[in-house]
Formats: sequence, C-alpha cells, structure tokens
Amino acid sequence: MLTSFGLTPVCERVYHAMVQAPHLGVAEIAESLELTESEVRPALDALIDLTLLRVSREEPERLRPVDPQIGLQILISHQEEELARREREIAIMRARSALLATSQQKSESASLPSQNEYLSGPGALRDRLRELVTDGTTEVNISLPSGVPSELSPGFAVLLEDIVDLGRARLRALLPGTAAQHPVSDLIRGMAERGVALRATPALPPCMLLVDGNVAVLPRNPTAESSDATIVRDTSVLSPLVTTFEQMWLTATALSELRAPDGSANLAFDERVLLRLLASGITDESVAQQLGVSRRTVQRKISDLIQRLGANSRFDAGLKAGRCGWI
Repeated sequence: MLTSFGLTPVCERVYHAMVQAPHLGVAEIAESLELTESEVRPALDALIDLTLLRVSREEPERLRPVDPQIGLQILISHQEEELARREREIAIMRARSALLATSQQKSESASLPSQNEYLSGPGALRDRLRELVTDGTTEVNISLPSGVPSELSPGFAVLLEDIVDLGRARLRALLPGTAAQHPVSDLIRGMAERGVALRATPALPPCMLLVDGNVAVLPRNPTAESSDATIVRDTSVLSPLVTTFEQMWLTATALSELRAPDGSANLAFDERVLLRLLASGITDESVAQQLGVSRRTVQRKISDLIQRLGANSRFDAGLKAGRCGWI
C-alpha cells in the first residue's frame, strides 16, 4: 500500500519489519527480509527522510518506527504539500502567461481592438489609478515580489497611502518572506498599523494591483525602473491573475505571525519555514522545491538549526523550536 505514496517495495518491507519488531538492527532486518545490508541502509535513509523512522529517545543509537496510523497521515501530508506546491507553481505560470499576453497585444497592430490601456509616465499612471480606485471600490489586492510599494511608480505608493487613509476599500498585500524580518519601508509599516492585511510567501506571483477583481494594473517591464504600465480588463488575461492571487493568498502566512519572537531575531525567513516543516514532517525534497534551493542546501540548513537548538534529531529540533516560540 505504501508504494502508492512513492516508497519502493524494499522501503515498505523494511518499514513493516520494523513495525513488527522495533528492536531489530540493520543486520537483523537484512537477514529477516533476505536482503543485503547495502539494500537495507538506503531504505532506512529514505524512511528517515519521510519521518517514518525516528531516533529513539531512550537509545539514541537506535531507530524506532512511527506508529503506522501516524505514518500514514505523514505520507498523506507529504502528498498534500506536493500538490499545494504544484498548484502554486501552476498559478504563477498562469499569471506569467497572462503577462506575456498583454505584451503580445501591445506589439500587435494598434488598429486591432483591445480591452487594455497602455500608460506612460508617472503622472498618467497616478491619475489613472485614482480614477480606478473610487468610492465604490470594495477591494484592492497587490502583489509586491520585491516588497517595495513603489514598484510601479512613486505615484503608485502615494495611491496606496490614499487607499489606506481614506478607507476606500479592503486592501490585501502579498510580500516576500524577507519582509517579515526587515520591513522594507515606512509605508509597509504604516499599512500594517492601519489594519491592512499583509501576508508573506517564499514564491510570489508577478507584481500587480487588482481592483475589485475586474481591473489589473501591471508594470510594462517588471524588471526595470519605469512608470509605464498596462491597465487590463480583458477577462482572458485578468481571470488567471485573480485566480493566482487568491491561491497564493490562501497558502501565505500573515506577516504578524512571521515576525521574530524573543530569542529568534536572527532566524531568516527560510529557516523559520524549515522549522515549521520539521515539526509537520515534510520531506527534504518538498522543502527544497518550496524554497527553490537544492536538497543539499536544505540538509545543511537543517543541520545548522539542529546544532543551534542543541537538539538530538530533526524531530527534537522541531519540538525545541516550538517550546522556544520560534515557530
């Protein structure tokens, strides 16, 4: 049954053998299953990575199997995390595809009809944004991959202040995880203090501002400092952007929850994510994919955290981090 979760037949046999006889060592497992020790050891490593085996507290030199019911829930959580990660990736790809569509429309003949509007210069953008965000606006959603509110232009930052000050609409902003450690500007701090919903996530969709889900404001060139922007109303482009933002919002973490408590001020955002995942039993591979780093990097960071916490194992590190208020 466990092979449906990605375990090899050898891993499954080794796990069942240890559940039935937790006291067995490598040689005994190999003998009972008619395997070589060189076949058993990689299976044990894989089971440790999946947190189906843990170091015994009473005998640190021995491994103990996790209860099968708990183990099954761990495997299910791994699958759910992988599914969520893929959904985030697809959502971001969908948003980038929508952005490419706007670029294509701009390059086509100007005589072709378009539901998009192209603006150039900070004055034109600021005036147009003020027209878009009216007293009837109920919601403004923003994605700021660099964490800088003036990504579109200085006028964009001023408009955000207007929205917050006048209480014209509910405002939600997605920020990079680094914003949890080092608030990037007075505007961000002011937004948080005035009740704007701020969430952080390791991977963000492209920079965009969405007004009531029916208008999007996109920088013409997100990689350059420019006030040129596109106002999008085309539903074929707009719908993927709205869907992407909502999906990313659901999986992001409130910025207030990520601020470092006493004793953890030196923790980086990715280290805090690692600690959360250590406590939940996620695999190294899933962590690496979520953070966009190699598995070797994840394992190095985990080893460093275990040492800093004075823990005996990964699981113990997760428990100690929780008791310290680090997660």
